[in-house]
Amino acid sequence: MKFVTGLLTGLALGAAGAVYYSVKSGRDLRSMYEEIRAEVDAGNYEALGQRVERGFTELQAEIEDRVNQVRSGAQSALDQVKDNADDVVSDATDTLDEADPDDLGAEVESIVDDATEAVEGSVGEAADAASDQVDAWNRDR
Repeated sequence: MKFVTGLLTGLALGAAGAVYYSVKSGRDLRSMYEEIRAEVDAGNYEALGQRVERGFTELQAEIEDRVNQVRSGAQSALDQVKDNADDVVSDATDTLDEADPDDLGAEVESIVDDATEAVEGSVGEAADAASDQVDAWNRDR
């Protein structure tokens, strides 16, 4: 029973891999197999080596593209966090500047509440921005 399950799983994964390759590369896997088989039968290992080298070059370019996407998304999220942190500092500074030193004891609680709300809002916005960047990157994949 385990053998049959393994065989069926292997066939399903192989078929899914073939379809994925055909869709991703835009080339029919059967024609690629025939070309490679002809090169091996003819002993044309140089052409086969060039084919493998092209495949690695394409893979390297795709990996570099993905890394650059992640870097730009991370940089965008960090810029958003920096902007939000600047806003929090500005809001806290404005609140403290508006407070009358004589009434500071009565207003300290509201100042702390305002600063806390500003920080929580900024952190939430930064987290949302970072999450949006990650979601966008996952959709592009």
